[in-house]
Amino acid sequence: MSNIEIRKAVFNFIYLEALDDATRRTEAASLKHSIEGMESVREIVKEYAESVVHGDNPCFYYYEQKIEDVLYEQEKYRKFTFGNIQKLINMTMKYLYIQYYDTDIYKNFTCCNVPLDSGMRDLIRKDYGVKTISWECAWSKITRESTDRKYSLDNYINFQDAVVAIVKNDSRYRIPLEFDYYNHNRMEKSLLIENK
Repeated sequence: MSNIEIRKAVFNFIYLEALDDATRRTEAASLKHSIEGMESVREIVKEYAESVVHGDNPCFYYYEQKIEDVLYEQEKYRKFTFGNIQKLINMTMKYLYIQYYDTDIYKNFTCCNVPLDSGMRDLIRKDYGVKTISWECAWSKITRESTDRKYSLDNYINFQDAVVAIVKNDSRYRIPLEFDYYNHNRMEKSLLIENK
C-alpha cells in the first residue's frame, strides 16, 4: 500500500469516527449512513483538515457553511444542525491531531475549535466559572438561524472564546485541542466515579 493510500485510509477512518460522534444520540442519528455516503461533505472536511495541517489558518465557519450549503439542498438534512456539523469537523481535527501532537505541525492546529458537547460545556461552567454559555444549550440543537438564546450560535462562539482564554492563561496547554484532551479524560474519570 502506498503512502497516499495509507493517508487516505487513515483520514477516512478518522472522518467516520467523527461522523459517529456527530450523530450519536441526536436527532440526526438516522442521517448517519446517508451522510457517510456523501463524498462532497467528506471532501469539504478533508479540505479543511489539509488546510490546517499546511498552516493556512482556515476559517472554520467558511467550511461549516459549505457543508450546510451542500446538505440543506434537501430538507431532510436540516436535522444535521450547526451543532452536528461543528462536532463532525472538530472531532475530525481532534482525532487528526494525534498524528501531529509531538511535531512542529501541532502549532497549525491552534486555529481548530474544541468540539462542543454538554460535558465540556458543563465542565468549563463549573470548574472555570464561565457564565457566558446558556446552561440549557444542547450542542446538537445549535443552529445559525435560531432566535432562541438556548440554541443560538452565540453559545458556540462563547464556548470557543472561553476555551481560548483558559488556554492562554494555563501553561499546561499549548493549543485549545490539548485543553479538550486533558479535560475530557478528567471528565470521563469523574463520570466513572459518580456511576460506581
